[in-house]
Amino acid sequence: MILDGHVGQRHALDELAEMAGLSRSYFSRTFHEVVGMALRDYLRAQKLKRALELVRTSRRSLTDIAVESGFYDLPHLDKVFRQRLGTSPYNFRSRHTMQSQKTPRRSPKTISTARRRASASRRAL
Repeated sequence: MILDGHVGQRHALDELAEMAGLSRSYFSRTFHEVVGMALRDYLRAQKLKRALELVRTSRRSLTDIAVESGFYDLPHLDKVFRQRLGTSPYNFRSRHTMQSQKTPRRSPKTISTARRRASASRRAL
């Protein structure tokens, strides 16, 4: 989508309106009517979506992720993350990484079977 290239840009509205051959205000109103939100809110959501994807899937530094996603710096990303998701990017990454790296738990049936076997082998000795 053409907006993907404008997510991190500050003057996206002016540029997009010019590309569409519309005035800034008409483009803004039309965008809001069609998409259901203001362009700035849409771009903010896209920046956060991009950052969230990178935090989940990459090992890059959070500062690099912040800048690549269109935030000014890491504190700006941190503030938006906390406002929207209730946690910092660091904590989100830590939780997500811990969950994906956990070893699967054995079921209670498997545990009780293992206990019976151990008990039986002790009795046999």
